[in-house]
Amino acid sequence: HEGDLPTQDEHTPTGPDSDRAKDRLQLEQEITATYADARILRSGGIYGPGRCVATRFRDGDFARAGTGNRMVTRIHVHDLCRLILAFGRPDVALPVSTVNAVDERSSSNRDTFTYLEGVLRVTVPGDWRTARPMGRSVVSRYTANLLGGEYRFPTFKEGFADCLGI
Repeated sequence: HEGDLPTQDEHTPTGPDSDRAKDRLQLEQEITATYADARILRSGGIYGPGRCVATRFRDGDFARAGTGNRMVTRIHVHDLCRLILAFGRPDVALPVSTVNAVDERSSSNRDTFTYLEGVLRVTVPGDWRTARPMGRSVVSRYTANLLGGEYRFPTFKEGFADCLGI
């Protein structure tokens, strides 16, 4: 069950699970060691018009469907840009220097692909329907406040609607 998977926020100790993640964490540590006032945004998967699994599926490209039923954390490019501008303001004071730049909630491939099948009227191939959920949810304690209390695209549903022009 997805609710049994771990959830990570800005206060969760980091535990990189890949070489890529280790390299990113090392870079963050080097930046914060060099610049005392550095601020780090850890972005979820960036999507928006021209860069979206919904438009790929609409166009018959199902390469992303072969990833099982993993949890995916994303952020629409519009909200990410707003977040960058807000977090970069010198008058913004937070108890952390690293913020997760993510939508209001992570979603499983099962939720995402089921939604897209209904909206696009396509059949998404793969084992995502029966595969056990895997991965983790990433949330932010600070992003909503930095966005003035309101995401323009709080979840993938609103974001994909924008990408698809519906």
